Amino acid sequence: MTGKVEFFNPNNITYESTFTFTTAALENAPFLYDNDIFTTLSSDGSADGTEEKWTIQFDSANLIDFVGIFGHNFKTGTVKYLDETLTPQAFTPAIAMTTNVAISNVYYLTEQLCYGIELSITHTTDSSEKSCGELRALDKFAELTRPIGFKPEPNVEADIKKKYDGGSDKIINGIKYGASWEFDLTDAEAQIYLDLSQRGRSFYLYAASLSTDNAKPYFMVDSMYQVIMNNDPKLKVPDNLIDGVVWTGTLQVKEV
Repeated sequence: MTGKVEFFNPNNITYESTFTFTTAALENAPFLYDNDIFTTLSSDGSADGTEEKWTIQFDSANLIDFVGIFGHNFKTGTVKYLDETLTPQAFTPAIAMTTNVAISNVYYLTEQLCYGIELSITHTTDSSEKSCGELRALDKFAELTRPIGFKPEPNVEADIKKKYDGGSDKIINGIKYGASWEFDLTDAEAQIYLDLSQRGRSFYLYAASLSTDNAKPYFMVDSMYQVIMNNDPKLKVPDNLIDGVVWTGTLQVKEV
């Protein structure tokens, strides 16, 4: 397995942000950051071809080097950051959709101090209301390369109900991401691994770069999970391997 698993600080778009929408309902702003791409913020009466602008001012200035737009129908539009005067400026590289057909997009950016972000959407892929399931403005703090094993361990909350005829019904209340990753680690990566185990707040785990087509579960473009490390940090030196990649470690994570 080649590629990398990336780790991001929590979303800078939160309940403490200030939202200004052209037509979308302000009470639905939480749909942008509730970690559910199926609850969407939508415009209300914005004709296709008419600009719909969503401006989000952060509660404080934050560094951003990644923007994810998940579960949307945007065909043309831009995403810009707000500078210290709250003036929209282009990211580097600029985020500009012209003939987009994907329902989820991610953008890796030169790290930028941002006071907020602004979406300006004109056309959609289906000529309906502009809608988006998740909008994430993130800062990557670490990555681990050389994963050598992956085991999905989803956490299913379910109730088993007895029926009058003696049978049972299974009622699914929710499914949360869980997984065990195994890595070969350099000394520097072993320190990252140890730091994750001592981290006091959750973080986003993203492994889409491990897939070339992003068609498999857990490795799709929108397969990003807010997690905590759920196991003790136990590092091991493989037999007869002293130099080079000298550690192996298991990272068990659970979605919050």
